[in-house]
Amino acid sequence: MIICRVTDMPALHSWIPSTEVAFIAQLSDKEINRAVDEDVLPTTLYQRTDGRRFARITAVFAKFYFDAAEQLTRTLRREVIETLTSRLMQRPDHDAVLELGVWNVPMDWKVQLQFGWIDLERFVKLSKARAARLDRAHRTVVEDSGILGGMPVFAGTRIPIEAVLASKNAGMSAESIAESYPSVTPEQIDDAEAYLEAHPRRGRPRKRLDESSPHWRRISHKVVVPPKTA
Repeated sequence: MIICRVTDMPALHSWIPSTEVAFIAQLSDKEINRAVDEDVLPTTLYQRTDGRRFARITAVFAKFYFDAAEQLTRTLRREVIETLTSRLMQRPDHDAVLELGVWNVPMDWKVQLQFGWIDLERFVKLSKARAARLDRAHRTVVEDSGILGGMPVFAGTRIPIEAVLASKNAGMSAESIAESYPSVTPEQIDDAEAYLEAHPRRGRPRKRLDESSPHWRRISHKVVVPPKTA
């Protein structure tokens, strides 16, 4: 097996949380952290300050690792990841590659094993498309402590994304949503879904209806009690 660990930590503009890597890779947060716990990823791909934070390219390797589990042994999958990590770290533009950004020189994503070649190009393309979708979601949705206590809202509005998504998930038609939220486009709703998937709201207290949807007004305090059965 090829062992080529890179110990120098790259100076990336942003290290992302495991939930964002999971979104890009279309895996679970648990699977991303499992890849660290089981010593699958080279240490240059993540850091432990401020919790676990990852280079975006981790999504490519994690997706390959779990998708190829039935075809390749753990040792061979780790060899592929180690080889490609070492290769990309030797590039002068390795920061751009690690961030799934735009790089000038084509990257060879093929690794030769004893039985043939493994090519991760398709994993790279899928991950870059998902990363671009997440970037768009980060432009569409903002969290500001001065707006509704920091709830995620559509940029330039005070409309909580969860209020709109709750309406959609409850079966409200696109026409009705457009009437209730005329400033929110279908594309922005798609962005909001991506944002919430990459930033799950864990352990948040349930808010009253009039807090999550400030344009709605309570019209009755009536409580309906079901009739007693005989």
